[in-house]
Amino acid sequence: TNLPEVFAQIGEDMKELRNISNPQNELLLFTGQSNMQRTMPYTWDVPSNLYVFDNVHNDPDSIGTGFEQPVGNRMSVPFSVAAERARTNPNKKIYVLVCAIGGQPIASWLPGGPNDIFGAISNNLPLALSEAGLSRVSRIFWWQGESGGFQDTYGEDFEKVANRFETLSGIDDATPWTIFGVTPTSRGGEDRYDITNLWLQKIVQSKPAQRKFVPTYALSSNAFWDDNVH
Repeated sequence: TNLPEVFAQIGEDMKELRNISNPQNELLLFTGQSNMQRTMPYTWDVPSNLYVFDNVHNDPDSIGTGFEQPVGNRMSVPFSVAAERARTNPNKKIYVLVCAIGGQPIASWLPGGPNDIFGAISNNLPLALSEAGLSRVSRIFWWQGESGGFQDTYGEDFEKVANRFETLSGIDDATPWTIFGVTPTSRGGEDRYDITNLWLQKIVQSKPAQRKFVPTYALSSNAFWDDNVH
């Protein structure tokens, strides 16, 4: 995998972040499955204004205590996106909170679901906002759907998740969302992936002023994929 090209392309896809109008420092919330959770070996220059909350990102019971700078030998989608934001806004501090676990259905963000990822967010978000000296989340990043996104109830379930997020301090119905597509059927080999992408696009189209879609399935080169899903 050609990692420099992969993360350069993600940076290009996320240029919309540069247009977020917010004079304050920012907290970006990242959640989802393995594509949001996993890190890979990669050497990069960590911007001095980039900080990540120190909860264990894939442990729903982990509660962080403060922010630290990412290490410069591992890269992830959250780090890549946030680093681009930090570089283009050197006078701001960019804070990152990640709560993501691979292989989880959307039920993990709903009451009674497995590996309570929503619970991890609700436990860590107030602490992260307080440590950052902020009152609001600047943007939510969602990459989920490889597990169960094809189901007929997915759109309804997502809106339940979104409404649940709005019960948290620092998030309301005006908080912007960036929603990532999943691998296409032509690459992943299963019909469910294209169905999932249709659902995700419908979710974005229902609130176009608030939600933005990243068509990761358009990354056609093998250089952008590790195993046709990640």
